[in-house]
Amino acid sequence: MNRELFWQLIEDSRAAADGDPYAQGQHLTAALAEMTLEDIAEFDALAHDLQDQAYSAELWEAFYVIEPGCNEDGFAAWRQWLIGQGRRAFERALLEPDTLAEVVPADQESGFELLLGVADEAYAQLTGDNLPLTLRPARPLRGELHANDADIFKRYPRLTAKFVSEEE
Repeated sequence: MNRELFWQLIEDSRAAADGDPYAQGQHLTAALAEMTLEDIAEFDALAHDLQDQAYSAELWEAFYVIEPGCNEDGFAAWRQWLIGQGRRAFERALLEPDTLAEVVPADQESGFELLLGVADEAYAQLTGDNLPLTLRPARPLRGELHANDADIFKRYPRLTAKFVSEEE
C-alpha cells in the first residue's frame, strides 16, 4: 500500500460516512477487509507514521483549545481523527494548526478515535487473529508546550474564537 491509496481509502470512507466518525471507521474496516494482509499491515504502519508526524507541541496546543485538559491518550486519539479528515486537512494542520477551526465542528464531542483499531479489526475478520504487533520507537514531542492558557489562546485565534467561551 502506498500513501496515495492510503489517502484514497480515507477520502472514500469520509464520503461514505457523511461526517459520522464511527461510520467512517466501519467503512475503513470493510474496505481494508477486502485487501491483502500485507496491505492491512501497511495501512496500519502508514497510520502510525502519520500519527508520529503530527506529534508536535503546536498541534497538541491547538487540540487543547478544542478539548481543554486533553492528555496523552486523548491527543493520540485526536491525531487519528485528524488523519481521518483527509490529506488536505491533515497537511494544512501540520503547517498551520489554527486552520483546524475550519475542520473541527463546534459541537464535536467525541469520535476522535477514528482510526483506532480499523486495521486490527479488518485483520481479525480475515484471520481470526490480532494484527501482529510491530514495535515502534517512541517519538519525542516536537517543540515545547506552553504552560499558560492565555499564551496558547493567543497563538490560535480562530480556534479560540470558536471553542473558548468569554469566561475562560
